[in-house]
Amino acid sequence: RRRAAGAATAAPANAPVAKLVVACFRPRSDGLFDVDVEKCYPVRTLETLVSKNALVVEADALEACATMTLRGKKAPTTDAEADAFLRACKPRATGSIQRDFVYRSLYAAQLRRCARQGVAHERLLVVDHDDLESDPAIVVQRVEAFLGLPPRPRLTREETAPDRVQRTISRVFDNFDERIGWALHGAYDDEGLPADVKRRLDAFFKPHNEAFFELLGRRLPAWG
Repeated sequence: RRRAAGAATAAPANAPVAKLVVACFRPRSDGLFDVDVEKCYPVRTLETLVSKNALVVEADALEACATMTLRGKKAPTTDAEADAFLRACKPRATGSIQRDFVYRSLYAAQLRRCARQGVAHERLLVVDHDDLESDPAIVVQRVEAFLGLPPRPRLTREETAPDRVQRTISRVFDNFDERIGWALHGAYDDEGLPADVKRRLDAFFKPHNEAFFELLGRRLPAWG
């Protein structure tokens, strides 16, 4: 699936996310920061690639659960439905999240659950990964403005080049990919998804993606 890069949250100073930032990220005089890796990222949580057919198995299970929980609907379209769907179909952390690629792509349901739990939609900024790749400086400015950070000069093309970003991350956060779960057990191939797997996943994600577009108030062309 296409990726949303993440959701920034504008939170009160006493919110748990703010406490995490204060506890884990310590500003430095050079404008960067130090990360308390052992305290805040103590467990190695690498993603684990699964077989391509396993994606279909996961999609089938989620759809069956949604149909039963939502009285025939394949995807939630309200905050209450999203909360009910996720409670019933992904009720608790089991350690399998590193393998649940389909579940982790249900952006609308997870954003609506945030709203159900008290985080209003207007306090969330969704960043499209394609935008981040095509014009990272603009996206960074948008995130900074959303969070109420003081304006600063726009990042240059050199500062946002992938190798420069990786070097900067390495200076402040050893083993970044492995600690936060971006590294992978296994390796991708160049064959893509088998046609039958792609058709099934396209059908599964269609109502979920439509719910996501409705929530965003815009479509994402690259998603088809």
